[in-house]
Amino acid sequence: MAVETSRTIYIALQSTGILELSFDPSERDVQKALFVTSTCSSSGKMPGWLTSHRDSDKIYSISRLHYPDESAESGGLFAFRQRRPSKASSPSGEPGPGLAPVNERSSTGKGGVHIDVSPDGKLLAAANISGSTVSLFPVDEDSGAVGEPSATIYYDGEREGPAVNEGKGFANPHEARFDWTGRFLFVPLRSADKLDVYAVDGALGKLTKIHSVELPPKTGPRHTAIHRFDAKTSYCYLLSEKDNTIRAFELTYGQNDSGPSSSNAGAQQHDDLRICLKQTISLLETQPVQGQRFLGAEVAASNDGKFLYASNRFYPVDSVDGDTLSIYRINPGHASSPSDGNENHLTYIGSSKVLGHSPRMFALSNDETNRFVAVANAYDQEIVVFERDLEKGFLKDVRGRVKLGENDSTLRNGPVCVLWK
Repeated sequence: MAVETSRTIYIALQSTGILELSFDPSERDVQKALFVTSTCSSSGKMPGWLTSHRDSDKIYSISRLHYPDESAESGGLFAFRQRRPSKASSPSGEPGPGLAPVNERSSTGKGGVHIDVSPDGKLLAAANISGSTVSLFPVDEDSGAVGEPSATIYYDGEREGPAVNEGKGFANPHEARFDWTGRFLFVPLRSADKLDVYAVDGALGKLTKIHSVELPPKTGPRHTAIHRFDAKTSYCYLLSEKDNTIRAFELTYGQNDSGPSSSNAGAQQHDDLRICLKQTISLLETQPVQGQRFLGAEVAASNDGKFLYASNRFYPVDSVDGDTLSIYRINPGHASSPSDGNENHLTYIGSSKVLGHSPRMFALSNDETNRFVAVANAYDQEIVVFERDLEKGFLKDVRGRVKLGENDSTLRNGPVCVLWK
């Protein structure tokens, strides 16, 4: 029987910094299988998101505020490298615990909430929810250092910019995510009820808005997951936390991206990218969620394109077993297209308990099959690792569990992001 190697998980813990955890899949005692190996406090006030470029040792984080000191309101960006000891200090040559700081700088706005690295590793995008800005930064390919911002989009309705919010107040961007080509950036605007899409000019470091998808009032778009099924079909799944839905958008790429053209009704058209709503589905079964706001938190698709997952916070509020992940079967064949968007691309098949409350974020493991799912239960200040049923999609056995602090009813101290490495 093959020996299962340990895996590394990084956690953004608002009260402390970035934690490095070791997960041993071969250990059947769940308390021993998952444990903290190091803590990095050089990550600013309230670290809120983590990202990394594929299999490299470069890791990036964004903090909420007080960068560079308590007198400042801006969030901060922090670049790290995983520590890798020499053969002399570690005969096995295995990576040692901890992160080595590379550099840091302002995130260009208050409330740093999300960052993403482009597929080629040359750009970093950051969203600041309170300051209502989105910025693009160059990344040094060798060191991983983050440079000065090459573009900043102001959504505050006050300053002039390529996407000024027309004096309607703060738009509160909650995410800035690259698609698989790296040529487009998706920005959900939580308070403006829009999904903006930008063309990315990596050479010039520019962002040009090409789509602004208007959503119904009080939708509250939060996060996206973008999955490429094949050369002709990609989808963007938009999770919204006020109306508690997922919207499935078909993405059709122009000739520059080896995708087909399309004449679907209801599509927003641009020469290089078209986006068309195919379906809107509730986070809980098929009915709208009644009397519960701010339910949805995170969304992710499995690598094989069979399942979509979404985390639900505080539903039901008195549940002893905690909150859930909603699970959908993806039917990529349902992409033909009525303008009303009611195709059955997503089918709700049920939910799995996460054994905690307020799963602010979860992450599928970075192996090819996404064998494991790590859930950050913010209220309980606990990380739970589940094994995933690869055929049915549901969570099954708990494989690791670690408590990081006392229960936090304020939700200002607990874990908010998980990154597998």
